[in-house]
Amino acid sequence: MPDFPEVSQARVARALVRLGFTVDKTKGKGGHYKVYGPSGLFTILPSHLKAKGTRSSIAKFIIAEGVSLETFKAEL
Repeated sequence: MPDFPEVSQARVARALVRLGFTVDKTKGKGGHYKVYGPSGLFTILPSHLKAKGTRSSIAKFIIAEGVSLETFKAEL
């Protein structure tokens, strides 16, 4: 199960933007962000990333978009 450290939503969003993803802060409900990958697929970035399952699903999305998890962790 891929995972990354528990960090803030803003820090993950900045790292994703540096890696070529698009973060739309107005599309998610409440404090959630909608993140579009380079291929056009999207996922929701919740305001709290405490649950390992949530971080794992985001990590799987990042890997599916062609970015290695090590590269993402280095951007954090």
